[in-house]
Amino acid sequence: MLSEEKLRRLEEQIIEKKKTVDFDTREFTIEFLVQKYLKNIDTDQNNIFVPEYQREFVWDDSRQSKIIESITLGLPIPIIFVAENTNGRLEIVDGSQRIRTLAAFMTDELVLEDLEKLTELNGLKYSDLPVSRRNKIDNTPIRMIVLSESSTEEVRNDLFERINRGSDLLRNMEKRKGIYRGKFNEFIYNDCSKNKILEQLAPLAKSVEKRQEHEELVLRFFALVDQYPKRTFEKGHR
Repeated sequence: MLSEEKLRRLEEQIIEKKKTVDFDTREFTIEFLVQKYLKNIDTDQNNIFVPEYQREFVWDDSRQSKIIESITLGLPIPIIFVAENTNGRLEIVDGSQRIRTLAAFMTDELVLEDLEKLTELNGLKYSDLPVSRRNKIDNTPIRMIVLSESSTEEVRNDLFERINRGSDLLRNMEKRKGIYRGKFNEFIYNDCSKNKILEQLAPLAKSVEKRQEHEELVLRFFALVDQYPKRTFEKGHR
């Protein structure tokens, strides 16, 4: 049984922490979201944008096709999380793969494949569909959780971590990039991982070359160097 003092402190802590999480729920059509994502994307002034810390676009055509199939079948799509910045732009916290898939499809960059339910869609692009079907896709609503600009970077990082914790779609280094920021992180990504010698010494398979494996190797190197004087090695593993 909790004491009255413990209960008081608990309630005070909950109330205090909840103040830092200011958000609202909105619904936009797919057409609206894609327009907001694509307009001024070349100048990095698009209203809905992928922040620097987010991972690269890694979904293959098969996985992209399945999300389009789900939308066509009327299945629910996971909520997209965004954060509003001081300029009114919406930074994608979670959902960049989905939004980029929708943009690729509606600009005819994606040709549907490997669909097992709607097999007649295989080999088709957005423009191949009749106008009535395109309109139904365009008008499909997507729900979004929007963190207000008053939400701190700590809150955004915490949300990113909680969403992706335990996810097999997001690798450890991709999580770290979203959670930990700073000069050392920039040093790993902008200097070390882009070194041509590293690419020659540690070539990657195409399936993982965009999954930040080189950055993972660099981080492990520094972790080993940092602990080397204190670290003991088993015989045969020196």
